[in-house]
Amino acid sequence: MYHSELVRSALGKRPFDMVITNTRLVNVFTGEILEATIGISSGYVAYVGYAGEHLDAHHYLDAQGRFAVPGLVDAHMHIESSMVTPAAFAQGVLPHGTTVVAADPHEIANVIGVEGIKMMISASKNLPLKIYTLVPTCVPSLPGMENAGADLGAAEVEEVLALENVIGLAEVMDFWSVVNLEPKMTGILDVARRREGLIEGHCPVFTGRELQAYIAAGVDSDHTLMDVKKAQEKLRLGMTVEIQEKSITPELMQYIESLPDSSNFLLVTDDVMADKLVYQGQLDALIRKAIQCGLSPIKAIQAATIRPARRLRLYKHGAIGPGKVADILLLDSLEDFSIHTVIADGELVAEDGRLVKPIELNRFPAEAYNTVKLEELTASDFTFKTSKASGTARIRAIKVNPVTTETDIQEVTVPIKDGIIDTQASGLCAIAVFERHGRKGSRSMGFIEGTGIVRGAMATTYAHDSHNLSVIGTNPEDMALAANTLIKCGGGMAAVKDGKVLSLVELPIAGLLSDKPMDEVAKKLAHFRTTLHDMGVCHKKPIMMLACLTLPVSPKVKMTDLGMVDVVSKEFLDVIIED
Repeated sequence: MYHSELVRSALGKRPFDMVITNTRLVNVFTGEILEATIGISSGYVAYVGYAGEHLDAHHYLDAQGRFAVPGLVDAHMHIESSMVTPAAFAQGVLPHGTTVVAADPHEIANVIGVEGIKMMISASKNLPLKIYTLVPTCVPSLPGMENAGADLGAAEVEEVLALENVIGLAEVMDFWSVVNLEPKMTGILDVARRREGLIEGHCPVFTGRELQAYIAAGVDSDHTLMDVKKAQEKLRLGMTVEIQEKSITPELMQYIESLPDSSNFLLVTDDVMADKLVYQGQLDALIRKAIQCGLSPIKAIQAATIRPARRLRLYKHGAIGPGKVADILLLDSLEDFSIHTVIADGELVAEDGRLVKPIELNRFPAEAYNTVKLEELTASDFTFKTSKASGTARIRAIKVNPVTTETDIQEVTVPIKDGIIDTQASGLCAIAVFERHGRKGSRSMGFIEGTGIVRGAMATTYAHDSHNLSVIGTNPEDMALAANTLIKCGGGMAAVKDGKVLSLVELPIAGLLSDKPMDEVAKKLAHFRTTLHDMGVCHKKPIMMLACLTLPVSPKVKMTDLGMVDVVSKEFLDVIIED
């Protein structure tokens, strides 16, 4: 019905619902900046006219010479990474100009399975933020190397693909299963290929023949850590290269700027926590950084609007033109990407960084709560016993990179006291991972070097991707207190020192999400981050470092509930080399 209204408005036979006058339109089709008037009807753009052209309308908005830019489109992200519900996420992200996201709910899928995905889809309806869903493909992320709360195969994927606003497959993280033609992954990809659906990728280590085999299987994007060499190889093979914040460097941006055709280059957020989103921004922050690193403003805007929309096959989004959804930003400056006004579906939703259209929070079903199914733990659960009473042992420890979430192996000699490795005396942290979904009861323990913690412990159920209970610390007593604090409150993140809880972020929904507004969660996360810094944690992104120590698809060595995993070889490693 709205099409006939758009036609009549475009022909001047029906007044527009809104006309935006006096704009400098950033035309993402051509890369031009044009003085323009924009006519909106029924939530869509019906007409783009020349400056000064009079259009009849029920309401006029004078842009006062501001730049008109399409609403931002995030092609790869996880709402759960913000640790809030979809409605709270919309509260936070709309003032930053993002109006469309393609969300991969693999975090909650790893806890609650298909029902968790359905919960996120249901909670995403009727919001001014358009949320499309990509189906998690790797639950668990690496079968046989960890235990999650659910297992998704081809049948489950096909079921979810049939749901409303589901547009394709999310990142295929188990890249080895793709090239080794393992039946489970082959079946999942077959389902998507039959539907000619979108398939998102994740392949940090592939190059050469393995990379081309991965692409040949139908997986044609990557968002992992990128440099010029990796980006060049992937772009030349036709992959869509999705650049997140950690990959935005002057070298890469200048390379992209130099390309005759950069249409397969996108900006994506992947993971943005609530405090960073509120205080620094979301896709808008990436645009600013890309421009600062040498990418032209027009190309940066295209990489966050029309290109991701086309990648996602959401052709009514990502541009300002007749028939497009009226998601429009008015900017004071292109270079600073300073957003004055946000319009979504033809309605004013945010102005000067604040929502003007209230968004009510909705409660998740009861089944989403009380998902940490563990009995109370004791200090003895956090001791590593050896075969001899004293002396030393040669062990493998996870070596933390202070900047990225990549890790390595460090061989270390540690003291033994009373048959137990003395973590405090070694200068290491212990790490313990407990399967917390009530399915297997598995647990493991190892050691970490380079966290910076001198005394205390941290625990989290936000632990990629199986989201088991992960605890690191210098002494068993603090580790037990941190773990039990989360068991009691249903999940979250806790920091403990000398028998006292210093900071707690409660995440009662699946142990991943708060049911509070975005700004409340942001304040708690900021306090948690400050607490970690005060405890000595020296990582650039301390929470993400903590969360990714359990991710067995991220190089090079991780700790799951089943043990220490060599990510490259897909083999378990013994912690003890010699004792």
